[in-house]
Amino acid sequence: AKERFIALFTAADAARKAALDTGKDYEVAYQAAVAVWNTWAVPLARERRELEESGEWQIDVDIFSETGANDKTRDFLTRAKLDAGSLALAARDWTGKGEREDESSGESESIVKTIECEAINFSGFIFPGPAFFHRADFKGEAFFDGADFKGRAFFARAHFKGPAFFAGAHFKGLAFFAGADFKGLASFYGAQFYDDANFRLADFLAHAAFQDARFYGAADFTAIQSERSFSLKDARFSCQVPRFIQAHFSENPRLDHVKLPGVGVLSGRLPYPDGVTPGKKCDRDDVAAFRALRKMAIQAQDHLTEHEAFKGENRAHRISQTVQPEIMFARQRNWFFWLVSFLYDLLTDYGWSFWRPMFIWGVLLAGMAGVYLGEMPEREAGGYPQGCTSTERIYQAGLLSLHNGLLFASAGQRAFVNRAYVCLYGRKGETVKNVNLPDGLGLLGTLHTLFSAILIFFTLLALRNRFRIK
Repeated sequence: AKERFIALFTAADAARKAALDTGKDYEVAYQAAVAVWNTWAVPLARERRELEESGEWQIDVDIFSETGANDKTRDFLTRAKLDAGSLALAARDWTGKGEREDESSGESESIVKTIECEAINFSGFIFPGPAFFHRADFKGEAFFDGADFKGRAFFARAHFKGPAFFAGAHFKGLAFFAGADFKGLASFYGAQFYDDANFRLADFLAHAAFQDARFYGAADFTAIQSERSFSLKDARFSCQVPRFIQAHFSENPRLDHVKLPGVGVLSGRLPYPDGVTPGKKCDRDDVAAFRALRKMAIQAQDHLTEHEAFKGENRAHRISQTVQPEIMFARQRNWFFWLVSFLYDLLTDYGWSFWRPMFIWGVLLAGMAGVYLGEMPEREAGGYPQGCTSTERIYQAGLLSLHNGLLFASAGQRAFVNRAYVCLYGRKGETVKNVNLPDGLGLLGTLHTLFSAILIFFTLLALRNRFRIK
């Protein structure tokens, strides 16, 4: 596999150099290199697709390898595997800046061979099988824009001495960048990760861009180090909240419009995204991951993402107790906090929605007005106080409900309340002192006022949270 990679890469680079030597522009030279590489890759990619469609593609998978479970798959993987592990790819125009430091640190000890090339350019290349670049040194700008990795891509502990471009790359299998270090720009703009993406312990010494990237599997950024700007603008995580546990950012990360997988109010079930087979297990109980993301959002002063992470953290914690009732009922306070969390979520979206409590408050007003009307005693014709027509009684019930539902109703409005009592529950000729109020009406009014106070508080809290009112 290593000899195959060296032969293919050398041939593609020779075609590029030959085109440049004859005066062709760089685009023509690039297409010449792609043609040489894909002459080998395209038939294999077609063969892989046919095996998958016929059901003959069978593999046994662990984190580091794919092993064919039948003869056809094993034969294909043998022919399609590429191994650039422990190779150094050095562009001829590479200045070698920082090379002395790398040699003194012992990074170059694992390098088995150095290949000088016109450019480290794999843009548009197809990798039909597993591609191994573990411990590889990229000395110069490394281009993988639009590369199509049909199998697993291993860049574990790879060293990118210059900028690394993976914009628009497609990773159909596991993308494994654990322990890689990027000394220059790391661009994954618009990259598509159809399986898990692992950047655990990676070092980003310059700008890292994951803008508009799509993660359809798990995304693990645990304990990464970012020394410059780090952008997740418009990134989408469809299956699992990204793991940024113990990640360190020297500058505020950018999280604008990042889309996280939803955790439902009533359950932890998530919709399966396009390209992910139903039955693929997604981690719906990752409280720590939401907490780490909330920490990032606080650092970035991104209040919307901070709230989304806070909401996800609490929902995930609540769901974990629902799935494991022995935890929920282990201590009495657990179910109490579960209930409080559920109601706070349902009524206010964890302090973010002011429409929900306002709507419930309005429904409560209408409902209590109906209750006040329903408590009216039966009276014979002509037994109603003067002026208390059917329309007036509805109006007075609404006024009484509004008075009990508004905390700031003044004492001067007591006269209007007394008139409502007389109209609704009195008889002709009675005053408020003689009115026999229904049993429990005072308790109902007190409870109405109490619940209204809670709903109004939630409304004001949501306004404060949304507009960051101090």
